[in-house]
Amino acid sequence: MNKIPDSRRYTHDYEGNAKGYADLDIANTFALAYREIERIVKDNGLSGQAIDVGCGGGRSTRFLKSLGLPCIGVDIEPVQVEQSLKKDPSGDYRIAEKGVIPIQSCSFDLSLSCIALLECPSITDLESAVAEIARVTKVGGHVIVVTNSEDA
Repeated sequence: MNKIPDSRRYTHDYEGNAKGYADLDIANTFALAYREIERIVKDNGLSGQAIDVGCGGGRSTRFLKSLGLPCIGVDIEPVQVEQSLKKDPSGDYRIAEKGVIPIQSCSFDLSLSCIALLECPSITDLESAVAEIARVTKVGGHVIVVTNSEDA
């Protein structure tokens, strides 16, 4: 089974910064990305179950829920999932132990990953993460990946 890379090889202190990530709102350049996500969802009439892969503090999970999509958030860092649940106690947040998304294959109409894939330390790890996202996405489903640019 494909795996999302082990968090211990990541370059940032996501455990130490978990609360800060949970408290982030949708502002500045993030507002542009979320505006486009909303446009894609609406223009394509997307509905059904969604997943936020690398949910961090749950910002994108809560955003998809605000668009009317039932959404599950997953992250490899238990402390991030804990912070997500503090911000959204009724939310469904899960730990992706050893990078395996704890969901059966072909479960989601929409899979979203915001910024998380930037943290993959190698092409091999990135390929594994993308394969795991593809595994849980339904055939004919949509995948949205948000990264940054030189201007961000």
